[in-house]
Amino acid sequence: MIAAALIVSAHTVLMPVHGAAHAALNVELSAWASLYVLCVVGIGPIAGLFLLRSCRQRLGAAILFAATSGALLFGLWNHFIAHGPDQVMHLQAGVWRLPFQATAMLLAASEAAGAVVAFRLLYVTPRIAAASGAWGVLSHPIRKR
Repeated sequence: MIAAALIVSAHTVLMPVHGAAHAALNVELSAWASLYVLCVVGIGPIAGLFLLRSCRQRLGAAILFAATSGALLFGLWNHFIAHGPDQVMHLQAGVWRLPFQATAMLLAASEAAGAVVAFRLLYVTPRIAAASGAWGVLSHPIRKR
């Protein structure tokens, strides 16, 4: 869980720097993309981390996995694959070009690491029903007499 906290912290620190590079280079996002970045890329990993630290660890791991995977796919597509205004190889020259490129790569690395750690946590975190032995009212199969 410490790894998840470090990854989410690094991701959260990188986001405003990358956003500043977006603004300085006049690389605007559509309304849909802005909402996606706010909810999935920004709030999602933080929400997952908070749930990981509560009694809802499995839900937290699932949210962290979904958010970091979604953020990674979004970032890979927009920064490295699609030919759009925020493609890292086709940015206008300027002082913010390198910070944009560096933060795009570091965000991708943090999102990939977050997805791996969250997947691992999903795998090792027991399901509530299985851990508590709660199979409805019965915890043991009915024996015939």
